[in-house]
Amino acid sequence: MTRVGHSHRWRMMVILPSLRIGGLERRAVKLCNTAVARGHHVRLVLGQAGGPLSSVLQPAVEVVDLGVPVNIVRRGLPRLWRAIRAFRPEVVVGLSNVGNLYGLPMARLQRVPAVFSVLGTMAGSETTNRLEVAIFRRMIALADVIFVNSQGVLESYEQAVPRLARKIQRIPNSLETSDFPVRDAEIRARKRAELGLTPDERVCITVARLTQAKDHATLLNAVAQLEAAGHRLTYVLVGGGPLRPALEQQRQDLGLRSNIHFLDDRDDVVELLQAADLFVLSSVREGMPNAVMEAMATGLAVVGTDVPGVRELVQPGRTGWVVPTSDPAALAGAIIAAIADPVARAAYGRAARARVEAEYEHERIMDRYFEVFGGVLERKTARHP
Repeated sequence: MTRVGHSHRWRMMVILPSLRIGGLERRAVKLCNTAVARGHHVRLVLGQAGGPLSSVLQPAVEVVDLGVPVNIVRRGLPRLWRAIRAFRPEVVVGLSNVGNLYGLPMARLQRVPAVFSVLGTMAGSETTNRLEVAIFRRMIALADVIFVNSQGVLESYEQAVPRLARKIQRIPNSLETSDFPVRDAEIRARKRAELGLTPDERVCITVARLTQAKDHATLLNAVAQLEAAGHRLTYVLVGGGPLRPALEQQRQDLGLRSNIHFLDDRDDVVELLQAADLFVLSSVREGMPNAVMEAMATGLAVVGTDVPGVRELVQPGRTGWVVPTSDPAALAGAIIAAIADPVARAAYGRAARARVEAEYEHERIMDRYFEVFGGVLERKTARHP
């Protein structure tokens, strides 16, 4: 029987809707780039090619464009079937609910081991069609391995589908801390000048898509409460999304136009984080937010809500503050507590950086992925020597 180890060159197919800017997409790019750097043959299948992250994908990663909008991936099913058959992958990795929903059964029909990656709780499916949700909940039984990225997501799936608990592997998100300077004064001054912010302004930053799950509305209500109490801060909200018009209207209705800045998607997030004094996330649903991890890597203390992933990353009294979801008063209280205590904020930021270095460094996390892939292929070889 052939042994499958780290020296074996795998054919790995990764299925993803697109390469727009987002935590899921960054995770996919990291996985693909690391795989080719380790000598594996990687083919990335996209519902629609292009997107800002295409530029950071290594040239050795082969891209297949199904040529369909990401919300109607099913129209590309014949092309996906042909892509799997032509490449003959040894493992197929779905990195989104949509990719799993369509890619996983096709892989199994062609007798290819399939890995199912989950970035949110069972309640957080990106699929809204009821039939698709029902199919999705049953589809995971086809997976050889189910990846989850936080303890909260793991518990959600163990409760929803206990018979599959043995397949679930918790592997958190990762980053390369060398890409994140810590509290760089030069970058801070330059970026503040670009944004029209003064050196003395107290700046809170949020990096998140403008969607219901991120609950920016609660953040704006918290800001209004702080303003009413005489605490004027500046807020930089980075990220595009469908709720921007509604949030801009809420900002206007609350009289907050002058100190809340919407920046849309940006490719200079690392530098923007240097310009801030505090990172804030008001989400009602998360898997493991890359944005929080990146903020911690730059030495920022974090105020976040009590959801999976955030509660795993942010340690109250050590790296930040954790408050209940959808509670503007609690969020406002934590923000002003952080801003009012620069000594604690700086200490929390240093501890946050140390925590990321110790537990979420990229190569260490990637080792865990490839150990799991190797195990999947070992079992396949054992079944079909």
